[in-house]
Amino acid sequence: MMKKEKSFLSIFSLVLLSCPLFAQDPTKDSQDAAKDTIGTTQDTLLTVAEKPYTFLDREENRIHNVVSLSDFYEKLYRLRNGQNLRINIIQIGDSHIQADFLTRVVRQNFQNAFGNGGRGLMIPGRVAHTNQPSNLFSSSPSVWEVKRLVNSEKPLPIGIAGITLRTTQPNANFTIRTIDASTLDYRFSKITLFFQKNSTSFNICIKDSVNQDLAFIGPYTVEQFANTSTVLLPYLNHQVTFQ
Repeated sequence: MMKKEKSFLSIFSLVLLSCPLFAQDPTKDSQDAAKDTIGTTQDTLLTVAEKPYTFLDREENRIHNVVSLSDFYEKLYRLRNGQNLRINIIQIGDSHIQADFLTRVVRQNFQNAFGNGGRGLMIPGRVAHTNQPSNLFSSSPSVWEVKRLVNSEKPLPIGIAGITLRTTQPNANFTIRTIDASTLDYRFSKITLFFQKNSTSFNICIKDSVNQDLAFIGPYTVEQFANTSTVLLPYLNHQVTFQ
């Protein structure tokens, strides 16, 4: 049960990750050995569009300072060749990124080619009265105070994804559900919740789709990063409710 004497819960944003297909980065020795192959492996990652578009100027379609991406290309090459590691990609943008238009296609193409490490960073957009990706569902019967980047006059802090939710209702809850792509399973067994961790915050219970308790998150856990809590779930889920 959640302690009812606490005054509010501030949800900065939500990260849902499935069981990673890739472990931690390899050891330093293997990294040093890989550096010797950088010059000969990057060309294996080049792709050509299946459909030509005459209006594109391909001479202008290039990445400048490409040498800065050498480590990234090298990791992709190692993944393609069976090495077990995880690569995180962050794209920063506006409402088109929030709606997951371009990012959905890029994510799915990368994951189909190199492996599915999880759906990644998500926010309950409908709960915040804004748009959300078509492969994500969120809902809540509770009353939430919302701040977005466009509401700079509001006193709430801004969360990692540019949206903050806050409630003072002791039994408030919201539900979030991932929707699989045609070739990708977006169930998850690991959750990292971004929220304000102090004496005024609620304890949080995480429930599955049949209302069974899966895990508990409190404001006093010690984590690697401030204002986050990470829990492992006992099995894979498409849907969880935070209460």
